[in-house]
Amino acid sequence: PTLDQGLGIKVEKRLFTEVEEGDFCVMSKECNRIDRPLSISKGIEVGHIFYLGQKYSSAFNLKVLTAEGGEKKIVEMGCYGLGITRILSSIIEQHHDDRGIIWPSSVAPFRVAVLPISRDENDPLLAEILGEISGDNGMPGDVLVDDREFSFGVKINEAELAGYPFI
Repeated sequence: PTLDQGLGIKVEKRLFTEVEEGDFCVMSKECNRIDRPLSISKGIEVGHIFYLGQKYSSAFNLKVLTAEGGEKKIVEMGCYGLGITRILSSIIEQHHDDRGIIWPSSVAPFRVAVLPISRDENDPLLAEILGEISGDNGMPGDVLVDDREFSFGVKINEAELAGYPFI
């Protein structure tokens, strides 16, 4: 079937329609304005909602009493979900540069990365710095100490790629 909302444009009504920037929506009365062409922008799906109807409630005979007289009626159901991987992907998509991730402090795996030049684990300066960072007056959150046997250049490069908020 075709639709004509009085705009002189005949459109075949389908479930999905290919659109381009500047096209006009004529599928419903709410969006059939010629002075407002469609614009295309990016979005991020971090969750979803599904209407389940009575599929599961009828299988379990789940009923409620209606307000209009106490009649028992099968429940209409729905569900929603937030995907952890979707949330992380969205954070990374919004917080990155050409070198990699730039974690916001609120969700960073580690807020601070300490990259000691000295390989002496008993270095008093390192102990002092770690005490200041993690003490009551320091930075809240986890602190990573990169004590690997690599050069400082390798450590700083990898810390920047990992996106720690403070190095």
